[in-house]
Amino acid sequence: VCGGDGTSCVGCDGVSGSGKEDDVCGVCDGDGTSCLGCDGEPNSGMVDDACGVCNGDGSSCAGCDGVANSGKTKDACGVCGGDGSTCMGCDGVIHGKVEDDCGVCGGDGKTCAGCDGVPKSGKTVDTCGVCGGDGSSCTGCDGIANSGLRVDSCGVCGGSGEWCEQCDGAVDQCGVCKSDGKSCAWVSTASAPVRIMTSLTVSGRLPPEVSVEMKELLVTSVASVMNVGPHEVEVKSVMPATARKGGGRRSLLGTDGEVEGLER
Repeated sequence: VCGGDGTSCVGCDGVSGSGKEDDVCGVCDGDGTSCLGCDGEPNSGMVDDACGVCNGDGSSCAGCDGVANSGKTKDACGVCGGDGSTCMGCDGVIHGKVEDDCGVCGGDGKTCAGCDGVPKSGKTVDTCGVCGGDGSSCTGCDGIANSGLRVDSCGVCGGSGEWCEQCDGAVDQCGVCKSDGKSCAWVSTASAPVRIMTSLTVSGRLPPEVSVEMKELLVTSVASVMNVGPHEVEVKSVMPATARKGGGRRSLLGTDGEVEGLER
């Protein structure tokens, strides 16, 4: 160039006539690739994400934990990276059966339920038919459930209440009408089984057979004195006082007629 300064033909490298120019990326004598985005456009700014997707957000290959390429997925129980055991039924099936309160797979809790319907309560029906009861609600005065025996007006368990009426209620602890309670003091030192002789006053002659009323009187009286149930006393025989043999036998109720062999 006439009168020129030699710069008009200087390349981007500062050499006159080199012919070098900046590429689209601003690189001297570059090929324009240094600033290409993943979309092939210079200076687009687009790059591949962690999943290899151009300008992606990395979610296309992320696991259930949100980490790209972690490979984690939710199991059948909905647990990320789980093995499916957290919702495994006792029958081995996902979301299958569960054990009841009795430890039975798929059970209804009745196999170990008490009479109150509560599993493992341990409650049972007692002899009186009461759930969780102790058998006392229907126990008679003899201590036996459902015996039906009650203490009569004479204070005798299972008695009829008739034999003490003539005493106007003045019956001592031995069951003797209007007495001082000493006639049966020896009983407290006896040990079972006890065979005793007892007597009572009767009007007229003894019948050939012991009546039900007389047997009841004897049994309930002795039971009361011995502090046992009537079911533990048995009348063996009855005889007039004149038939008594030997001596030294103790009288429990009186002095006139005798009943031999009241045995506990």
